[in-house]
Amino acid sequence: MMLHISYLIGIVLLYVKVIFAISCRDLDCLNKYAVDEIDTVDLNGKGLKKIPEKIFELKNLRWLELGNNEIETIPEEIFNLINIFMLDVSNNQIKLPLFLQKFVTYHTL
Repeated sequence: MMLHISYLIGIVLLYVKVIFAISCRDLDCLNKYAVDEIDTVDLNGKGLKKIPEKIFELKNLRWLELGNNEIETIPEEIFNLINIFMLDVSNNQIKLPLFLQKFVTYHTL
């Protein structure tokens, strides 16, 4: 019985975390919430020249849109985003660094 109750509590906590996941659409939002609360960042078309450092601290980031900016490089810290499944850096000025060239065959980077 105790295991069953623990299982239900775990499901409820997971559900609450999903409901309260934060989506940010501007730089102010990144500094407003805790790094483990933000799961989506959409900075599409914000005129960014580089990826904000705060992005690399987001432990639960799953969706990152940085398209239509002026970003020139992707730092190696991008690999710290272990939960990410969508990264859009289209329509930027990016020159692929050597450590990323092995990924050019992927459909979505």
